[in-house]
Parts: sequence; C-alpha cells; structure tokens
Amino acid sequence: MKTLSKITIAAALSLAALAPLTGAAHAKTGLNGFGKTLEARDTSVVPVARRRGRRVATPRIDRRIKRQARRIRRGMRRGHLTRFETVRLRGRLFGIRSVRRLAKRDGRVTRRERNRLMRLLNRNSKRIQRLSRNRRRS
Repeated sequence: MKTLSKITIAAALSLAALAPLTGAAHAKTGLNGFGKTLEARDTSVVPVARRRGRRVATPRIDRRIKRQARRIRRGMRRGHLTRFETVRLRGRLFGIRSVRRLAKRDGRVTRRERNRLMRLLNRNSKRIQRLSRNRRRS
C-alpha cells in the first residue's frame, strides 16, 4: 500500500513538472504564451503567427472598398438608393471587409484570395450601379 502511494505521488509530481511543456498549464489560463487565446479544445503550445509590425499591403482592394463605400453614401444622400438598399449594400461591403481581414490574417494574401476579393468587389460594384439606377427613390 505504501509503495503504491509513493508511485502515485511520484507520477503526479513528474506530470506536474511536464505540464508547462505539454500546454496543460496554459489551457487553464487560456493563453498560449504568445498573447493569443487558445480554443477550449486546443491544449498544444503552438505559437500563433504574429505580425511584427508588418502589415500586408492590399492597396487596390483597400481603394476599391473605400470607393464603393463612398458610392453608397453618395447614392443615399442623392436619393438614388432607398434605406433598405443602402443597408444591404453596406452589409455586403462589411462582409467583403471581413473576407479581406481573414485573407490578411496569415501574413500574406495569396493570388487565389486576391482574385476572390476582386470578384466579390466586382459583384458588389455592379450591384451598387444596378440599385442606384433603378426607379426606386428614397
């Protein structure tokens, strides 16, 4: 009985010493040591990619998003867009911004991601044009 309890205590101490290496200690705090939170099921100590002051540049996409937001504002002010159309267009633009944020998250925007963003912006641009030229007025 004494031998079994000594083995149990020794095993518990060795596991406690190895816990920071396996990430079990970090799972309690919710941090992975790099300032990013872990998901509840993730207990590994894999560093999350951080940008060291470096921003991913997507100037064409950024300009197009700003331009489309301006077109939506202008259409609303001039009465070419109804309130409902404006809300829908702004929601779509918000979705495009979130896709852009996801594409930039890993530190680079691939050709496929860039093409997808351009395709979404093209569709949204056509939608702005079509809705601002229909006969509905606010």
